[in-house]
Amino acid sequence: MKRCILVALLFAGLLAPSAARAVEYPAADGYVTDTANILDPHIEDYLETLLKAFDEKTTAQVAVATVPSTKPENIDMYANKLFEKWAVGSAGKDNGALLVIAKNDRRLRIENGYGLEGAITDIEAKHIIDDVITPQFKMNNFNDGVVEGVHAIVDQAGEDYGVTRDSLGVARVNTLQPIPEDATKLSWKEYLAVGGLIFFLLFIIIISLVTMKKGGKGKYKYRSSSSGRSGGSSPFRGGRSGGGGASGSW
Repeated sequence: MKRCILVALLFAGLLAPSAARAVEYPAADGYVTDTANILDPHIEDYLETLLKAFDEKTTAQVAVATVPSTKPENIDMYANKLFEKWAVGSAGKDNGALLVIAKNDRRLRIENGYGLEGAITDIEAKHIIDDVITPQFKMNNFNDGVVEGVHAIVDQAGEDYGVTRDSLGVARVNTLQPIPEDATKLSWKEYLAVGGLIFFLLFIIIISLVTMKKGGKGKYKYRSSSSGRSGGSSPFRGGRSGGGGASGSW
């Protein structure tokens, strides 16, 4: 009896880590789902507009998903399953492409549907990853890397439909927003206002610390927030993955 209990406890112990490391797949939030928060809001909006226009012009769909990690799965398996979960592309045409970026793992993959494997071959997908995206990622230029990568995917896929990026009518976005020269210059009134705000915040912090100390055990509650669009929904129409594509790292 004791041996049975010991075996049961050991088995439960082996299962616990697996349950704790369950893979999470984000729900699609439009064509771009940035759960790793690597894109500036105006970049995400630009990509959303571009990919929507490309979809409407060709019926082919390109999606971008950024996640903190794909572990315990590798990037290849994760991208394939996420593609199937989202159903990128049109049913019967399977003309979808999915770019998955795992920030903490420093891994990425382009996954294709059967309908785009002629336009975006495994060799071409590898070229886009190694020569277009990862050089930017190595310099922490995530905006540039994703934008240039999506441009390359759209350009390649568009060849099958006789569509160019320029014909979509979407003005290219500046990946880096310039800071106006006068933006860094403060007037004496603004200096006073900033100083007063800092003093007020310090006062509030000191009062809070004193209050918490008197009140005994305190509990901090932190709610994370992410930038980007809200209220998005999946635009995908039942496409399936062909298992083709390429992976890389930076």
